[in-house]
Amino acid sequence: MRTLYHQLSKIEACPHNKKPDALMKTDQYANLSRLIGCYFHQDWTEEFSDSNHVFEEIVKCEPLSCLRDSVKEIEHLLSQPMTETDYSEIMTTTLGCYFEPSSEHTHYSDWLSKMAIYFTSQQ
Repeated sequence: MRTLYHQLSKIEACPHNKKPDALMKTDQYANLSRLIGCYFHQDWTEEFSDSNHVFEEIVKCEPLSCLRDSVKEIEHLLSQPMTETDYSEIMTTTLGCYFEPSSEHTHYSDWLSKMAIYFTSQQ
């Protein structure tokens, strides 16, 4: 078992196995990760009818500084040269988001833009 762990560590350390920069820096999206993890968890649809209601709850409950920092993180994320598949991986794997944008006839990039616009408009 120890040998297997050692071999896996070598594989993960290999520079050819690295993901795009935006996918690796979860600490870079700390506020966004916390908000998404807290509000768009597995059972979010039992509490809210759609993502707009979640945005309203976030604005009502979270400090203004958190909203501002989240907008900056969203802007940074959207400035990265990524595909919708990349955004999907970041949102689900890195940020722990259980929102599926197709349920509201949109894509992650558009949905993130909508979130940033909403947060900014409420400040």
